[in-house]
Amino acid sequence: MSLFTKYIYTHIIMNKIAILAADGFEEIELKSPKIYLQNKGFQVDIVSPKDIEFVRSWNHFDWGPSYPIDVHLAEADPAVYEALILPGGTLSPDALRVLPKALDFIKHFTNKRN
Repeated sequence: MSLFTKYIYTHIIMNKIAILAADGFEEIELKSPKIYLQNKGFQVDIVSPKDIEFVRSWNHFDWGPSYPIDVHLAEADPAVYEALILPGGTLSPDALRVLPKALDFIKHFTNKRN
């Protein structure tokens, strides 16, 4: 069992994990953790500030596939999630860092540890 898997099993209680992403996230940084965690029995929701139903990935040098949004950021309650994943990329983090609601959502998880 990997250290990551041990951490997940010993620290995750509620079985729900959020992935916060806007257009332009690095595809592999959303896709791989989502599949891995779902295979381990976790509910993984894609949370996004977009007001449409899909968020677009970035794959190396061009747009990649779109992924369905499970929860819109305006309606998301961070208290129902045990953990947060923030996929990298160039565009998505830049889009999120200027949105007060996104910053509040992220701060919930950073403040949880204190």
